[in-house]
Amino acid sequence: MGTVFIRLLFVSIGLLGIGGSQYAQTSPAFPARGVHNHYFPEAFIYQYTDLQGEYQFVWLCYNPDTREILYIPNDDMLKAVISFPNGDYFGYLIDENGRKQTIRQHVPEVTTEGTEADTSFHRLNARAQDTIVRHREFQHDERIVSSAIDVSYLKSGEKETVYVTEDFEINAYQIYGFNRLEGDMRLPFVLDYIGILTEKQLATDVRNNPYQTAKFNGHTATVYHFDTAGYP
Repeated sequence: MGTVFIRLLFVSIGLLGIGGSQYAQTSPAFPARGVHNHYFPEAFIYQYTDLQGEYQFVWLCYNPDTREILYIPNDDMLKAVISFPNGDYFGYLIDENGRKQTIRQHVPEVTTEGTEADTSFHRLNARAQDTIVRHREFQHDERIVSSAIDVSYLKSGEKETVYVTEDFEINAYQIYGFNRLEGDMRLPFVLDYIGILTEKQLATDVRNNPYQTAKFNGHTATVYHFDTAGYP
């Protein structure tokens, strides 16, 4: 069942990349719920440019009840990475011998208790009048409004503009925390504003930063699960 869901996910990503086509509206039924079945009824979609200059998409599936975030890497061995609200990140892989393994990493800055803003390194200038308006993918009547924040890095002298939204009840630090992981558990693009933005501010666009190619593409309802049964 897990393989079927993964295939459906990548098929839908391919459709988006071709032309923003319709996502499958008919969802398969969930199997019986259990302690190992992690369910994700929402997805945050990011678009980025890969090393070949082509657009790619990453779906970060989200459960608002458990506050878990699921990332499916494009990797033959690493099947999934789940972010937990306490800053834990578990990577679930199947090694070359077919054995299930779990990689555990922790990012303490994900929790507000573990994060303190250090304004000696940057300055922020919010420009609420400068906004970007998008509509949620497949739900075109719902607006997503992002406003601009200019970030000045004092030591390097570099500046960038980050557009953020607070329209979602999600800890954005969990998304940013993926970039503080080691190895293949990281996201394939850079998006880390822990200690710069607040945990409620989800970055949607970044301007004037040549190293930043990620862009928020949409938010949609989805039906997805990952079964961790058998992983140590």
